[in-house]
Amino acid sequence: METLKKVLIIYEFIPLAFDRTSNLLNKLGHSIKLSQPLSVAAIFNFEISNNYEPKLRKAVGFGN
Repeated sequence: METLKKVLIIYEFIPLAFDRTSNLLNKLGHSIKLSQPLSVAAIFNFEISNNYEPKLRKAVGFGN
């Protein structure tokens, strides 16, 4: 029988260069001036607006 080994995977998100960061943000539809370079994960999760309002959902089941 084979034994399974647990492997720890650590990802390091390195920031892109300024020109690559701005190019990717422009392709995604964001046109802003940057003060620091961002990683790819931060660029794809980037939101300009901080006024987040969650959608109201009707509860399914017993909740109301």
